[in-house]
Amino acid sequence: MQEKETRNILFSLLVLLFAYSCTTTTPKVDIYRDRTLDAKEIAEILNNRFEEFKGYKAIVEFKLEGNVSQSLNGALLVKKPDRLRLQGFAFGGITLFDLLIAGSEMKVYLPSLNKTMVRKTDLYTEEERNSLWKFYQALLLGSAHSKIKSITQENDLYVLLLEDGKKVWVDKGNLNVLRQELFSQVKSKSGEKMVTIYYDDYRKVETMRLPHRIKIEDGNNRLTIKFKELIPNPAFTDEDFTITGAPQKVR
Repeated sequence: MQEKETRNILFSLLVLLFAYSCTTTTPKVDIYRDRTLDAKEIAEILNNRFEEFKGYKAIVEFKLEGNVSQSLNGALLVKKPDRLRLQGFAFGGITLFDLLIAGSEMKVYLPSLNKTMVRKTDLYTEEERNSLWKFYQALLLGSAHSKIKSITQENDLYVLLLEDGKKVWVDKGNLNVLRQELFSQVKSKSGEKMVTIYYDDYRKVETMRLPHRIKIEDGNNRLTIKFKELIPNPAFTDEDFTITGAPQKVR
């Protein structure tokens, strides 16, 4: 029973967290309020905001509601171009899982089961690894890494339709991304599911304002991610992206 529950929690978190892209931030409040931007200007601003970022560490809180309901704390580490580590902790600081993505390899360590699962793929080219970094950026920092197909205006918002099918609502004054709609990369039995992502609770982190609460909804589940602490461009060590645990089982 414990193994099944742990797997369900981990699977649901991974589906909601890594199947969907996120976006956000602003360098200054209402800096663009008095001018109308075109698609090229918006894309350039959203894509170039985070060129100086090489990675980040964050303490996060997850609240999953729906088919599986669970609350837990986690530690998220991301490093350019293709490193990501996510640790999930239960009450009392007990580690539920330790997920590591490094290039073409993904490891998941489940301490309660004393198991480490490894999946390998040779599909990642250098270009695809750079795309992974863009995706990881989007989990927290945000970038419109798809071309803008069209722009409309809705009160104080730009509504962007991207070429990859996403629809994004952006504040006209500061280009904060407030909402995003997209199709899940994980299909349900009835076909593709629409996913809605909301961003709020913006706070200043160094020279930028970043969202500290993200809600991801797919109709059946809701994942709320709260960022309690965020450190950009930390001094990483090799141990930060090393999982120690049970013997590995390659799949």
